[in-house]
Amino acid sequence: MQDTFLTMSRQCLEAKKGVVKPATLAVYTHFVHHHLLPEFGERTRITEQDARQFIQKKMEAGLSAKTVKDMMIVLKMIVRYGAQKGVWAEPDWALHYPLSKRGSTPAVFQEKDYYKLSEYLWQHPSPRNLGILLSLTTGLRIGEVCALQWKDVHLRQGFISINKTLERVGPALQMGSPKTVNSIRDIPITCRLHELLTRLQLPPETFLLSGGPKPLEPRTFRYYYARLLEQLGIAYIKYHGLRHSFATRCIAHQCDPKTVSVLLGHSNVNTTLNLYVHPGLEQQRACLELMETATAQSKPD
Repeated sequence: MQDTFLTMSRQCLEAKKGVVKPATLAVYTHFVHHHLLPEFGERTRITEQDARQFIQKKMEAGLSAKTVKDMMIVLKMIVRYGAQKGVWAEPDWALHYPLSKRGSTPAVFQEKDYYKLSEYLWQHPSPRNLGILLSLTTGLRIGEVCALQWKDVHLRQGFISINKTLERVGPALQMGSPKTVNSIRDIPITCRLHELLTRLQLPPETFLLSGGPKPLEPRTFRYYYARLLEQLGIAYIKYHGLRHSFATRCIAHQCDPKTVSVLLGHSNVNTTLNLYVHPGLEQQRACLELMETATAQSKPD
C-alpha cells in the first residue's frame, strides 16, 4: 500500500527535530495539522493542479499571500521528503500567488503617529516603554527585546548586544539563539538613549522589560503595546510594524541601505529593501519633486 501524505508528514516532521529551531518546527507542525492534513491527509499523490487549487482556496478564505507561501514551503518540503524516499515525484511546480485582498504590504506608522508615539515613550520612561522605544528606534524584533537583560547593555562601550530571543513554543517559553547568524549583532547606543538607559539601569541579570529575574513573554508585551496605541489614539499596526517603520524612515532620511541592513540583522541589503521599506505617498512625491528640480537645473542653455 502506497504511503499517504499523513505518513510522509509525520516522518518528515520527525526528521526535522534537532535540525531546525523548535519554534520553526512548531510552525511547520501547525501548518501541517491545521491546513495541510485536512486537505491532503489521505492523498498518495499531489499534483501541481492540486497545489494551485489549495492556494486559491486559502487566498479566498482571507489568508495573506505570505502565509499561503509559507504553507506551500512546508507542503513542498514534505513532498520532497517523499521523493527522497522514492515514494513521490519531485514537486517541480510552477505556482503563482494572487494578491491578498487585505494587501501584502505591512503597515507602518504615519508621520504624525510616529512622532506622537516616539515623544510619549521618551517622556514616560518605564521598562516596557523602553522596549517599544528600542524597536521603534533600532528595529529590534519583539523576541529580541523580551530576551534583553541589563548585562547585554554595555553603557561604557556604547552598545547593546543582541544575542538571544524569547519565543513561545507550544505551552512553554523558550530562550534561544536569534533568528539567523546575522541577527547576532551589536546596536550602538545614541547619546539620548544612553541618558535614558543610565536612568533606568538595573542589576545585570535583570530583564529590561520585566524589571525582574524572569522575562516578560511576547504575548503579554504585545497586549501592553496595543493598549498603549489605543490610549494614545494611534491607529493599530502589528508590533512588527515598529521594525518596518524604523527601516522605512532610515531609507527616507538617506541612511546607507547596507548600514540599515546590518542594524536589522539581515544577511543582505535586498531583504531590507524588499521587505522592510515601504515608501508612502509623500516620500514618493518628494522623490518626483527632487527629480523635477534636478532636471530643471541641469537643462542645457
